[in-house]
Order: sequence, then structure tokens, then C-alpha cells
Amino acid sequence: MNHSVLYWHPERYSSFPTVVRGDRDELWVGFNWNSHTPLARGVEGAAHSHSGGLAGGATGHVELFSPDGGESWLEEGRDDGYCECPEALRSAVLSDGTQIRISRPVNAYPPGHRQEFEGRGFAVEEFRDRIHVEHSLRMSRKRPGESGWEHRLLRSGEELPFFALIRNGSDLKSCVLADDTILHQVYGSAAAGDPFRAWVLRSEDGGDTWQMVTMAYDGGEHPFNESSLLALPGGRVVAMVRIASGSKRIPQEEKYLFQTHSDDGGKTWSPARRTGLWGYPPHLLLLGSGAVLCSYGYRRAPFGVRACLSRDGCETWETTDEIVLRDDGLTTDGTAAGKGTPDDLGYPRTVQLPDGSLFTVYYMTLGDSVTHVAATRWTVDPLLDPVP
Repeated sequence: MNHSVLYWHPERYSSFPTVVRGDRDELWVGFNWNSHTPLARGVEGAAHSHSGGLAGGATGHVELFSPDGGESWLEEGRDDGYCECPEALRSAVLSDGTQIRISRPVNAYPPGHRQEFEGRGFAVEEFRDRIHVEHSLRMSRKRPGESGWEHRLLRSGEELPFFALIRNGSDLKSCVLADDTILHQVYGSAAAGDPFRAWVLRSEDGGDTWQMVTMAYDGGEHPFNESSLLALPGGRVVAMVRIASGSKRIPQEEKYLFQTHSDDGGKTWSPARRTGLWGYPPHLLLLGSGAVLCSYGYRRAPFGVRACLSRDGCETWETTDEIVLRDDGLTTDGTAAGKGTPDDLGYPRTVQLPDGSLFTVYYMTLGDSVTHVAATRWTVDPLLDPVP
């Protein structure tokens, strides 16, 4: 395994990277940064790590390009030779070339609006000089031949059924089925204070209209969170779902990934079942060999990033042969990382390169307490099948 640091800045919390691959070995990695590491900014800075501008901190975005499978990197706006990422690589692309993107707008308001939103049933997050209400998503669409993007809000109780809170999950790129049905995973609360559940947004008409289908909910016993969707060659859609303790406390030892599937294009989903994969959040990838790889953060000692294979269409996972990509995460000097908790790392994303090797990007915090973006290029011998 070959580990590398893609971006490290002593006063920035850099996290949640995405990665896409070009026609050959080209890679693009994008991520946001927010002001602070606890080492650089102190306890107050820790509040800025995830919330960024909402909490009054500085924030920004970085785009990196590698022409050679991650051996070297060029940063947009800083390095000559940087190549812009083709926009279709970061979109869900339909058979006619239409591109679809679902994103999460920042719906921030003056504090005086709190009572209004709570009275309408929304969950309200309070910051020092503003409130945040997650009551909509943004759909962006670009049709073939058009130079610009169409943007439209999908709002709670209007274009979508009512929900108190909704968030994009960990996969920002929607899943497109063979018949051009679009599936996009989201999560949140149907009513303020309710445990999280996982939904899919579903469109059969190229994004003109959207359904909101419950994908994982068991009455609140498990608060289902971020998910990863994968369309298998036979038509089944598999979802790997994180559980979290934001709405209801889940013991650390019980934070396994759950799995559900749909055999009717996302209209209905099987009851979510616990897998033997401990960790979160997940990412699913269909490999050239036909196997499925699930990569995930490992947020207990030894902290790091892990992966596991399924060779039977996600019916079973080779948990006894779990792959350890990193086991050196988090601090060694007792300094708090991220939001002050010792498990803020991971969110791995994996792509397969033409030679069969794998490239996994994630975020980490080591002994210097600086949260940064890193990657591992690796291989497992049975995976060395060529990739289209």
C-alpha cells in the first residue's frame, strides 16, 4: 500500500473529499476546508470544523488534479498544468447526455425567524448570529447542447413531502438505472426531534418530478444516516447505510453498517439488516472483477480506514478478511481533533484504475492534530482485472 498526503494546512480542517477518474489514470479530488484545527485555533475553533461559515469561521474549496493515478498532484489556481475536471464526471448522466446534480443549499436566517420555522415543524439549528433550517435541496440540470445549468429547489411540503430536516448523504453523485430512473440517497427527520431515517429521491422523468421513498426506517430503533447506493448488473440496487447516535444513542460496539436492497428500481426496499461490517460512513464500488468493495471509516481504536469484499452480489461479506488501509488515525498527544471527539475521520471514496489497482481518498488526523486529506493506492491480487 502506498499512502500519500494530498492536502495539509495547519489552520484548516480539510475533509469529506470526493474523487473521480478520467478516461485513463487522470484523477480529480475535491473537498472543502473550514477554519481551525484545535491545535491552531483553540477550543472555540473546534466549533468551526464542520459548520464553517455558519459558525462564523472561514471556509473554502480545493480542487486537485493528478495526471498519473495519484503519483503527482496539481492544485487549481496554484499550479501550471492543472486540468479542469470534465463536469459530466461529477454528475449523474442520463442516456441522452442530460446531467443531474443534487446539492444541499445553506438555508441560514436571522435568529428572529426561529419561532416561525419551529411553528411550521422544522428542526432549527442555532448558531451565534443565525439559525440554519435544512428544509430544501437544490436540483441542478444541464441538457445536451445547453451552455448553462437550470437550478430548482426541492422544498419540504412543496415539491417533496413534508420533512423537518433533510441532508445529502455521503454519495453526492446520484445512481442512474438502465431505464434512466434517478436515485439519490438523503437522510433526515420526518418530524422535529425524530430519529433519523434514510430516504431515496426518485425521478422517472429526468428530474422534472421527484418522489421521496423511505429506504431505511425501523420505527426509530436505529437512526439511519448516510448511505451509499450501487446498481448491480442484474438490476438490483443495493444500499449500505450508516447508523448514528444523533437522535438516539447507539452504543459504540453496535455501530455496524446496515444493508437494504430494491428489486423494482427503488420503489420499495427490503427491511434493513445488520451486516458484519463495523464502521462508517460507507462507500460501495463495483470492481472490474465483478466483486463489490465496501470501504468505510473505522472510528474506534485502532482508528483508520478499512474495506471489505463481497463476491456474491452483496449477499455476504468477507469479514474475516477485512482489509486494513490505515490504522494510525487520530492524535497521539492527547489533543482533541475535529469537533473535539476522537473519531472524526474517514469518509473514504474508492475508484479503480485501468491497471486494476485501487485509489482510496479520505480524511485523517494524526499526532499533529491537523485534519487533512490523504489517499492510499493499493491492490488485492484477485482484483487485478482490467477496468473499462
